[in-house]
Amino acid sequence: GPTKIGILGAYGAYHIGPEARLPDPITGVILQRTLDSDLFHGTAFVKYNNGRFFFNAEAAWLYWHDVYSDPANLLTSPWNRRIQQWRYMVETGAMAGPARVTLLTAWSPGPDRRNQQMYDVQSAAFVWHPTFDTHLGNFSVFRPYSYLFSYNYGSGLNAYNLSGDGYIRDAFVLAGRFDYSVASNLNIYGSIMYANRTAHGYSWGCIGPHLNAGAFADENGVDGNIGIEINRYPNSPNIPDTALGYEINTGLDWQLLDGWTMSIVLGYWQPGKWFSYACIDRSVPDWPNGVVGNNFGTRPGRTIDPVFGGEFSLSFSF
Repeated sequence: GPTKIGILGAYGAYHIGPEARLPDPITGVILQRTLDSDLFHGTAFVKYNNGRFFFNAEAAWLYWHDVYSDPANLLTSPWNRRIQQWRYMVETGAMAGPARVTLLTAWSPGPDRRNQQMYDVQSAAFVWHPTFDTHLGNFSVFRPYSYLFSYNYGSGLNAYNLSGDGYIRDAFVLAGRFDYSVASNLNIYGSIMYANRTAHGYSWGCIGPHLNAGAFADENGVDGNIGIEINRYPNSPNIPDTALGYEINTGLDWQLLDGWTMSIVLGYWQPGKWFSYACIDRSVPDWPNGVVGNNFGTRPGRTIDPVFGGEFSLSFSF
């Protein structure tokens, strides 16, 4: 019939013994300790389409528990870290002749930072297990609605899957899209999206050049590579504003020949106030040394200019 319902899950566990103890040859820091780890993740979903109305919904979970121990003292030095995550998505819409309207809402969790400290139970996998989030990237859900914020900017958190496609993490999303088939081989569309952070778990100035000096260090000894460091300044407060901004897209898909399609997309994204607190401003005096006096290298009162972008592509399939 028109309805499909499913549930799937996976459980795994592994152990790394004290024989794997691995110190850094230069600093002596232990890179690998004794570890016992177990994880459980899965999803439940429903899909409905009767040719006129459609409805898609999903709830997914991830539970991950690590217990580390120092090989020199296995009984008295355990260190635990836990990830407990749920995320949700609902998409619905209607079709009438050559037109289709789609609405989307989605929620994914973020880090838990309390009193300038990272809590030992986190809802965000990317805090401790970034590769797990990367393998399960959800870009195909959000790409039809967001070309810039999601697909190109990785939701402002370096959220890219193994193919380099950006996806959404730590955001509550509201989006809509309108498609119209001008001809059997030509579809035009427009979309709009608005998003907020779901977590207050980031320090001021958490996005900027890495703090450690490296191959691209500038005159201040700061690495030129841009990254996100959630607890970059442990003495800074959490970012108070959650607004990530809104985005408007328009585009078309034109099948010129069988197996040969031309696509064009244009996007406009106005970043929200969250980025004014999160992004380092290099015009702030002594910005590499974030303290209360210089707002931890940021200018919270500034407005970030909108971002424009687009893409033209020809795809061949045979």
